[in-house]
Amino acid sequence: PRLPKHKKEAGDYTGAVAIIDACRPYHWIDEFPATTQISEELLKETNAKWGKVLEED
Repeated sequence: PRLPKHKKEAGDYTGAVAIIDACRPYHWIDEFPATTQISEELLKETNAKWGKVLEED
């Protein structure tokens, strides 16, 4: 994202963007817990309740 003009003029080059590397290092592959999965029943309930809100354009 671009910095607003007033921040540049003030010499404030800070931003509110962060990049998070959420990848698991391969050499730790045996030390990580198993990933979780949502049940089919809960998925259906969630879609029934929130489906219209969560629809992609």
